[in-house]
Amino acid sequence: MTENTIITNVLEKVNDQLVVGDWVIKMNSPHGASVNIATEEEKPTLRLHSTPLILHQPFDFAQGKPSDNFLDRQELVKEAIATFQAGQSVEFYSPSGFGKTVLLRHLEHNPQVKSLFAAGVISLSPVHPNVGDLLQFIWDAFYESNIPYKPTPQQIYQQLHTKQALVVLDDDPLIQDELQELINLVPNCTFLVASSTSRIKKKGRSMKLSGLPMNDALVLMQRELQRPLNIEEQEKAKSLYKILDGQPMRLRIVMASIHQQRRSLLEVVSQLPTSASSNYLLQQIIASLSTSEKTILELLTIMGGVGLDNQKITEITQISDASDKLEKLRKHHLVQLDGSRYKVTKTIVEILPLESKLTASLENAIAYFVNWTERHQQQPNILLAEIDAIAQILEVAVRNSRWQDILRLVKVVEGTLALTKQWGLWEQVLQRGLQASQAEKDRSVQAWILHQLGTRALCLEENSTAYNYLTKAIQLRESLDDDMGVAATRHNLKLLNQSSSSQTHASQQKNIGTNIADQIVGEEDTKLQPPPAPHLVTRMNIVLPDNNIHSNKTASKKVLLSSTKIITTGILAAGGLFAFFHWYRVTPSQPPKSTSKPTTTVKPSPVPKQEPTVTATPLPIVEPPSTIITAPSPLPPRTIKVSPPLTPDLQDEQPIVPKRQKSKIKPTTAPTKSDTPTFTKPTTAPATSDAPTFTKPTPDVTTVPTPTLQATPTPSVTPSVTPNVEKNQPTVEPTPTPTFTPIPTPTPTSQVEATPTPAVTITPIEQAPKSMIENNTELKTENTQ
Repeated sequence: MTENTIITNVLEKVNDQLVVGDWVIKMNSPHGASVNIATEEEKPTLRLHSTPLILHQPFDFAQGKPSDNFLDRQELVKEAIATFQAGQSVEFYSPSGFGKTVLLRHLEHNPQVKSLFAAGVISLSPVHPNVGDLLQFIWDAFYESNIPYKPTPQQIYQQLHTKQALVVLDDDPLIQDELQELINLVPNCTFLVASSTSRIKKKGRSMKLSGLPMNDALVLMQRELQRPLNIEEQEKAKSLYKILDGQPMRLRIVMASIHQQRRSLLEVVSQLPTSASSNYLLQQIIASLSTSEKTILELLTIMGGVGLDNQKITEITQISDASDKLEKLRKHHLVQLDGSRYKVTKTIVEILPLESKLTASLENAIAYFVNWTERHQQQPNILLAEIDAIAQILEVAVRNSRWQDILRLVKVVEGTLALTKQWGLWEQVLQRGLQASQAEKDRSVQAWILHQLGTRALCLEENSTAYNYLTKAIQLRESLDDDMGVAATRHNLKLLNQSSSSQTHASQQKNIGTNIADQIVGEEDTKLQPPPAPHLVTRMNIVLPDNNIHSNKTASKKVLLSSTKIITTGILAAGGLFAFFHWYRVTPSQPPKSTSKPTTTVKPSPVPKQEPTVTATPLPIVEPPSTIITAPSPLPPRTIKVSPPLTPDLQDEQPIVPKRQKSKIKPTTAPTKSDTPTFTKPTTAPATSDAPTFTKPTPDVTTVPTPTLQATPTPSVTPSVTPNVEKNQPTVEPTPTPTFTPIPTPTPTSQVEATPTPAVTITPIEQAPKSMIENNTELKTENTQ
């Protein structure tokens, strides 16, 4: 390891408290973690590393040392360097066994690549990754603290958004959205990623790895056989190359098996079936293994990508010569040695039996790690060294519904994860414990886990999530009469309420920008919501009964779906639309009080003495739809009496206007009586005359029409009838020349009171129109021919 290399996340003394942002969290309490505000003396002093360079040594799987000869891939290396020079990230993707890891190791040690990133190269190979923990690892590469300290997501962004380094992620299981989120949170860093599928869609280049070219594949075969191939063997080697699709790892496994078993390449290839698949030879190799070797492979398959040392493999499998078996498997490239830990080669995982069929090995692995974890409960450093293996066994136990074992593991390791700043994995472990406690109906443990989840969210300033968890924990603990537990949870909830109140007050004094760089503020400023949380629940596929506990939705949807908003909008829209289509029918008046929806009134206009011209101005409302359905009016229909009718003179197409019920005028064409007014076309087309005038009516008039209207062109009408005066009706004095401009109107299905504009135009016709007038008011008209 070079002198410039800095290793993060090393094992150090684990204390019982950790400073997180402005909070101090203390663990190891039987009632759950407690939180307090950090004093000035408790706050950390940060120091920047001079060179945050973290490198893994490149290795050759067969020799366990750096490869001197890098087969092929030179074109890919040139393309990757050119992409780095353009400031973009690079991704190599392919199924396992195509050499992604070797290519990444070669690039991160390439002198030209290292010269492009003066800040360093950060190489990460997390087994259980999430965005939060990866950000913490990157932060640890640049900073160190005099006390155990974990910055909040906002602080991490503030301190990393200007850093420039190459971040190497080797075949991590992040989903595409998580990877894109990570890249966005450290915008000045460049990423080199190995994936099974293409995930980088923006700000980078994704390149697919294929099999080796023929010549490079022959070189690889000779290297594994440790001798050159003769002419006859070269022909057979080419046939083998085609069967295995040039996949480097498959070629190495087959050639290593031939070499270790001292078999002839000619013999092996000649015995292959004509339709042999690429898996056929691998299946034959695994079938030739001894029972002990198969047992070791089954155990490592259960562990996934997590490696185990020789001692643990021996203790779990109870195989005395496990070290010899492991060495043999390593020479066959069926297992890989990473430091002192062995793990199965991913290429053969699909060949091995499924986990569900490995009953004996699975039972032994779960029982061993549960007991081993409890034995080392008071030794957090030792637990931390095996935390990846414990987390893997936890996932295996969940898939096999081993709820009691899950709870035993969670109670031991969750505190160690919290104090070592792996809060993403801490949440994942707690969620598994919550799932197990619900399956076991253990309300006491469920309340404790909810308390821990709420405390974690409080420290990360996820206030809404924290409030949901803590209030649920209090409810459960109160139902169990756990006074000490209730007091512990109430303490954290009180701090949450105080923090939320101070944040609300501060937010009223400052306009918060949407740019996340502007959202990171000092101690006296507003604390804002953190960047998007990792998608742990999405990847874990957890389904809990209390879904509201995890809900952190914005309030915008609730506002849009508010019943008050809908009713208010409907009333305003209905009234406005109705007034827009019926403004020409009545004269204005002072609006009376009414309980109907919508309530509109008519205000009478001053009595004109001459013949003024009346013009109409529609209300400024939104354009109505083609059809409006209004609520029926609870008031009974009322009729008006108009006598005599006005004879219009229509030109072009005739407008359709409503008839008035119970009319006392004598029409030229007898109308049909109906409770519901209808519209007909006049039979004559009189000459155009002047506009009518109106006298001031004494009562307030409210019109409730229920007609079916149709759009017609603008006609000119001339009154030809002098109305009679009846009772106490107001006098309407029509003038010779009215002008009517109809508007396309919908078909109302019920009675709605209309609000006209101050100026209207009346269209008199020869037929007897009918309308409805409330308050038993009758109009008085005079003959003004």
